[in-house]
Amino acid sequence: MLSVKWSEQSKQRIFQIADFIALDSPKAAEEWIDLIISKEKLIRGNPKIGRIVPEIGSEDTRELIVGQYRLMYETDPQELLILTVINCREQRYFKK
Repeated sequence: MLSVKWSEQSKQRIFQIADFIALDSPKAAEEWIDLIISKEKLIRGNPKIGRIVPEIGSEDTRELIVGQYRLMYETDPQELLILTVINCREQRYFKK
């Protein structure tokens, strides 16, 4: 099974988003973090489950849509790297 690493950017984004959600509901923020982290097991077991990130176009850079968020990750034969988490409504371009 692949090893999984979370980039610093992905960790920062998870906590930024959770802080925003917690303004309305701390419990919902905790549940959201648990949901995002649970996706690690899913993509570790099947790294090609996510779609290719349209802006990147690389077979190895994929995303899993989780509610209104894009969980972007990169795969190679030994490792899976969680790159970032962004809101689907954000129009910014993601650069590796």
